[in-house]
Amino acid sequence: MNKEEKSDISKDKSDIPSDDISYIEEEEEVVETRELRNFEEVRQIKNSNPLLHVIYFEFLYSIFYLFIEALLFLYKGYLLPYPPSSIGPEIAAFFFFMCIQFFRIKVINNGAKINDKFSIILSLALTIPVFVGYVYLFTYQTYSLIFDMALGIFAFIYSGLVVVFSVYNLIFK
Repeated sequence: MNKEEKSDISKDKSDIPSDDISYIEEEEEVVETRELRNFEEVRQIKNSNPLLHVIYFEFLYSIFYLFIEALLFLYKGYLLPYPPSSIGPEIAAFFFFMCIQFFRIKVINNGAKINDKFSIILSLALTIPVFVGYVYLFTYQTYSLIFDMALGIFAFIYSGLVVVFSVYNLIFK
């Protein structure tokens, strides 16, 4: 930087006409007010940490459930005398059910982070088919093993906890 550039940079407000100085000061106040308002908005965001924790663990358990249940379908398909017309629809229904489950988790995770009541209500509505899917998988399959029942009960408990914390979040936040 040469001396001319430094002198241009070091101009103070005395070189600026008084009308322009008041405009600059007003702009600075507006920026400060806007920054303060944004800071207050950030402080007012109320997310539900217990709900977010339960959602996180339900997501992990859903991945585990998907993997183990897929292995159980392989086990049942090879070692148990499944009727050929029933294993395909059961596997398709299971994967459709898991797609609904992961979509529900994504919706409630986003809704809980920003406290969006519509997302939480949509997630609660999607919980009904998820509960039906869990009940079907641990009671009404062609072959329902004890391990299927245990996995389904734990998944049902996780989903129930999410429902409880979601309703709490809707009422009190």
